[in-house]
Amino acid sequence: MGVERVVALDWSGDRSAGGQRRKIWAGVWTAAPGGLRNDERQSKQRQTQKQIPFGDDKQKGGQEQEQRRRQEQEQEQEQRRNAGALPLRQAQGQNDTVEGGGAGVAGSMRLETGRTRAEWAEWLVELGAETPRMVVGIDCCFSYPAWFLAEHGCGSVFDFWRAVVGDATTTATAAPTATTAATATAAATATRAARTMAAATATADAMKAATTTAKIAGMGEEWLHRACEDGRFWGVTGPGRTGKRPEEFSGEGLRRMMRTTDWENKIAVRMAGGDAERAEKMKGITAKSPFQIGGSGSVGTGSLRAMPVLERLREAGFRVWPFEDVEFGEKAPRPLLVEMYTRLLTGPVAKSNGVARRAYLLAKRKTDALYAGLGRGVLAKAYASEDAFDALVSCVEMVRWRGEFAGLKATRDEVLRLEGITWRPGVR
Repeated sequence: MGVERVVALDWSGDRSAGGQRRKIWAGVWTAAPGGLRNDERQSKQRQTQKQIPFGDDKQKGGQEQEQRRRQEQEQEQEQRRNAGALPLRQAQGQNDTVEGGGAGVAGSMRLETGRTRAEWAEWLVELGAETPRMVVGIDCCFSYPAWFLAEHGCGSVFDFWRAVVGDATTTATAAPTATTAATATAAATATRAARTMAAATATADAMKAATTTAKIAGMGEEWLHRACEDGRFWGVTGPGRTGKRPEEFSGEGLRRMMRTTDWENKIAVRMAGGDAERAEKMKGITAKSPFQIGGSGSVGTGSLRAMPVLERLREAGFRVWPFEDVEFGEKAPRPLLVEMYTRLLTGPVAKSNGVARRAYLLAKRKTDALYAGLGRGVLAKAYASEDAFDALVSCVEMVRWRGEFAGLKATRDEVLRLEGITWRPGVR
């Protein structure tokens, strides 16, 4: 079954509710009613026209049939408008659609803003219940380097999210003790994370290893606080922080502060033998690490503050790639969550410049059917805001490649299972 809705979120780690409502934008594409491909609809229309017989009475009957069909479509649109499924321009009778022509893409596109991170999470949960075959891309890092997760005793990315949020139990290897079984028993009646650890402890006992448990309380906000003693989180100043990149991550240590996916997409592509197409998209961009929490283009703050949202969505039934397989089957489809990087989807553009944004989109409209179908209202928002621009372009490109999502499988690579993979067209 195909993807019926795509959401691309241009993210923000802003602390204030007002800042979140201004800076976080979503591009939302919803497949045309009935899920018909554009060329399929045209074929059906041609077949219907062929079935209308000649003769005044018969032609009149065909016209009445066509009128009833249009009335039914208008009633369906009215119902969808009342449910908030159609954008305002379409509700007013103006066509605000993405028509892919030969690409077989048909549906409505809108841009949304005005929610806090928590409000976006609940909105996505509602959308996922309404349209389970939905893909959501969020512009943030879903995890950190594998060595950092291991340092904090996190055996999976989901353990790490709970550590960041503040409801997690980590493990540390220790000598076998008589209290291990008691700890596991207590954990079985505690939080979900603790129950997970209880199972891990039982397995360890069977292997004659020992595990102790320790509570982490909201490490994410602690790492972001200017008074945090962990200087590896850099870009802000404080009692123990200079704001500069630490020596540990300089020179040969540069690779250490990057996840594998960050290194491959942002640095390795520029080296000899790298991917020239991706290198062109990264032209003029300085590679960023999730450890950078301040300064131009930093991604760490937004990523850490996205993890409570990621955990909420997974608890609501979303599948998270590449840590889990996609489930778009007929019986029990579930929404899909992927990490995206807007620059890999937009390519080189001075997005902070309104003139450059407008020129980019106008050029696309001349050569690309997907962009040619965008309505003026949506384009006006993208012209006016770089965040709206990123959300729109990312959504359009995800729609272009939406056929790839159903085939995504959980990675078997031990490092990538901890660090994650930034989705891009063609990645597996």
